[in-house]
Amino acid sequence: MTDKKTRDLYFFISLMFEKKRLIVTGILLMIIATFIDLLSPLVMKQIIDSAIPEKNFKALFIFIAILTILPILSTIFRTVRMILNVKIGGNVTEKLRTMAFEKAFTLSSINLNQLKIGDIVDRVMRTSGMIGEVYIANELLNGITSLFMFIGMTIFMITISLKLTLIAFLVVPLVFIITYILGKISETKTKSFMEYTNNEMTFFTELISGIKNVQIFSQQKSELKNVKSLLKKHKEIHLNTSITSVALK
Repeated sequence: MTDKKTRDLYFFISLMFEKKRLIVTGILLMIIATFIDLLSPLVMKQIIDSAIPEKNFKALFIFIAILTILPILSTIFRTVRMILNVKIGGNVTEKLRTMAFEKAFTLSSINLNQLKIGDIVDRVMRTSGMIGEVYIANELLNGITSLFMFIGMTIFMITISLKLTLIAFLVVPLVFIITYILGKISETKTKSFMEYTNNEMTFFTELISGIKNVQIFSQQKSELKNVKSLLKKHKEIHLNTSITSVALK
């Protein structure tokens, strides 16, 4: 990770932690939901090892009831956690957009004339939204959840069989290498897609702004052909990027 990316990550995290209560509550919900998910295999183990062999129908009924309730509780906690993620991401987006406007208000008229309106609008709206509402809410915070899940599953596996756990961890380096390679490919494709989308939005903004000129000079067919070409290419790039992203999940 480059110094700039590291600084950006620390900056986004600092914006996240402006809402410490939401972060702490979200982490607690992650721990509870992960614990609940890990209980189901343990309950199943009790059913197979004791309740069924001993024909203890009372214990069997209790265990089945627990297995029914656990997914419901897990869903509730995960839903609340996702709502908190959205709130945290929304707060980051709001802060970034406010900062972008504050920066725009300090630009000189010369600098403003050198910038495209579409670029400014895109930075304020789309880029800020991608960071807060997509990256923070769906990627970074979910990554923390996956970390807790990984730690919990590791502890659970060790309690069952240390040897099997060690054997399972032999493939971890290979999985890490494959994930790293796919991640780099996905990062490159996502960056290219975002750059294309930014250019596309700039073109559309300028096209809409100058639509009167298009009508005056009868360039509707030509511009519509350009629009269709851009949209087709957008669809192809988005599909290509999505395939790589799905492979990482």
